[in-house]
Amino acid sequence: MKQAILATLMAGAFGFFAYTLRRYTRVALLGAADPRPRFDQLPKRLAMVLVYFFGQKRVAEKQLAPAAPSYHHLWIFWGFLIITLGTGELFVAGVWPSFHLGLFMPAGAYGAMKWLVDLFNLIVLALVGFAFFRRIVIRPRLIPMNLDAAAILGAIAGPFAALTCAISSSALALAPSRSTISAATASPHFGLGAPTTQHCATAGCAAKASSTSRG
Repeated sequence: MKQAILATLMAGAFGFFAYTLRRYTRVALLGAADPRPRFDQLPKRLAMVLVYFFGQKRVAEKQLAPAAPSYHHLWIFWGFLIITLGTGELFVAGVWPSFHLGLFMPAGAYGAMKWLVDLFNLIVLALVGFAFFRRIVIRPRLIPMNLDAAAILGAIAGPFAALTCAISSSALALAPSRSTISAATASPHFGLGAPTTQHCATAGCAAKASSTSRG
């Protein structure tokens, strides 16, 4: 039942996105055709995508006074790119519980990916907190604390904080004692252990799950 609800919500979200994209496309097509070529110099264009989009070169460049540098935005952006791996896995596993990205990569690589996702969850959450502090306390010129900034930063930080609480709660709920089960087995995504699909009702089962997570 939970899988059906999540699948319905995801289908609605993607459908609304497709509808919005179609509206913008129709508006864009109302304009005059641009005669400039769009597919020439493909190697150069791809290089610019790497430099300016993924590399965020403009953000990393030194700003002219009185503008203040915003280097923390680099880590927030790169963090979201990496965290998207875990988010995608989490959504698919919500519909197909047996799914995890470890099916398509070696165990060591999958464990490293999960540690990296965990690390950037912490980095992004910390830097969003710094972004609040910067706008409220430091208050550099041209970077005010307004409703738009508060809504965007809150929308970023809220799910991260909720996810952290959910992981901690699930670890405590599943653990018969502090030494029998870890957060790695309590969560299907976070930590190094293999995903655990059933609750361990006895200490023996929990110990087996914990030993599996270490292997």
